[in-house]
Amino acid sequence: ADLMQAKLWLGYLFNKPVGILREASIAHEQLARWDFGGQRTFLEAYLQLEAQFMNSWGFWSRFYLRDGAVSTQALRGGPNMRLEGSKEIRYNVYTDESRPFVFGVGGSSEWSNDGISSSHGAGIEMTWRPSDALSLAFAPEYGKAVNNLQWVTARETSGEGRFIAARINTSETRFVFRVNFAPTPNFTIQYFGQPFISAGSYSRFKRISDPMNEVYEGRFTLFGSDELSLDEDENRYDVTETETGVDAYSFGKPDFNVREFRSNLVVRWEYLPGSTLFLVWSQDRASFMPSGTMSLSDDLRDLFRGPADNTFLLKVTYWLSL
Repeated sequence: ADLMQAKLWLGYLFNKPVGILREASIAHEQLARWDFGGQRTFLEAYLQLEAQFMNSWGFWSRFYLRDGAVSTQALRGGPNMRLEGSKEIRYNVYTDESRPFVFGVGGSSEWSNDGISSSHGAGIEMTWRPSDALSLAFAPEYGKAVNNLQWVTARETSGEGRFIAARINTSETRFVFRVNFAPTPNFTIQYFGQPFISAGSYSRFKRISDPMNEVYEGRFTLFGSDELSLDEDENRYDVTETETGVDAYSFGKPDFNVREFRSNLVVRWEYLPGSTLFLVWSQDRASFMPSGTMSLSDDLRDLFRGPADNTFLLKVTYWLSL
């Protein structure tokens, strides 16, 4: 791989209780990467704070600073491109994990130095253990993001390459369900299920005209209303560049709405010492719509109304004592 990396990590642990704190730590990391040509492709630093209180609640947070760098992959086989830096915060707070009911909340937010792109997400996790034999967990997450220079496609016209980007607004939602039931040491049931919905809407299409320009706005040329038109019957955009004079070209409308569901049910029975029977049921569902919008109730309804791929597995082992 075309990669050189340097990393520095410093940390300090406060392991003696002080006031309401049982223990705490602080850490700092710096990470830099270069290609073999000496071009810096990544530079990041973060500060992490972590603490556990006397009641066994705890939290951690990280604060990131990323400097602008050069990406060898942003144009997917095209020339290198300069990217803006960003600032990010991540956090998580959780209750006493030894209790029957455990609750946690976490999330992250990132802001690009371009003043437009950003991402924000949050989620909660709840675990309930009503008995030693049963554990139930539920973890919903939701996120939104804007990327002003999202890759769309590449085209060849009049002997010249065209690298198309756009502003994308995305929304994502997922739910994780887990059930663990062990009425006896020899018999257990485990279930995992995760619906996932993601939608992305593209706008403000542009061609990358000078990807290494020091000025952010100089790296791309926004298509004018007289250059870009949507053919709704063919679900594509047609481009006629007025200033360059290259031949007209087109690309598919990239808006999307993806719905997926993954689940696994595993039943384990140790019918004799060392001899076990496993029964597994996996179900996958997936659907796609080129709409670019999300409606949680409609998307979940359509997801579970559609066809499913079901897989059943049976595994039996028998211990031979020789």
